This record gives sequence, structure tokens and C-alpha cells, in this order.
Amino acid sequence: MARETVTPGYFTSWSFMEQELRSTFLLANVAYRHRSNFLRCKQDKRSLQDYVMELHILEAAMAGAPLSEDVKVTVFMDGVRTGPVRTELFRQ
Repeated sequence: MARETVTPGYFTSWSFMEQELRSTFLLANVAYRHRSNFLRCKQDKRSLQDYVMELHILEAAMAGAPLSEDVKVTVFMDGVRTGPVRTELFRQ
């Protein structure tokens, strides 16, 4: 018969250990992924409206740790594809 020992500072079960690992690392990992997705977002072949909507969605996902306005503007400006919109943005 297996006997479970309870030692302070140790995990008492596999499920408890899994729960502790998830609470410790999952949130940081999710925040990192959202931030990474935002920073590499590009317009590509989408319309400007779709690109802006994607940025809004990614920004909302990072509500707990928002980026500065300077970073958001830089990501937007760098992500707009070459064309009349980009020319107009950089003219101002």
C-alpha cells in the first residue's frame, strides 16, 4: 500500500503540481504571446480596416500589461504596406 507523505514545500499530488505550474507560468506565457503577436502584426494583403481591427483585438488581449502609445504607433506605421496610405502617414 502506497503512503502519501506531506512535506512542507512539496507537491502533494500530480494535479496540484500541474495546477501550480499553470498558475505560475501560463499567464506570463499568454501575455508574451499576445505581445509578440502585436509587435509582429503587419497589414500584408488585408484592407487597412482589417489591419486596424486586428491591432485593436491584439491590444485588448494585452489589457493587463498595455504597451506605450509610442510602441503602438510604431507597430502600426511599420506594419502598413507600401502604397498611398503609407505615403500619406509618413508625410504628416
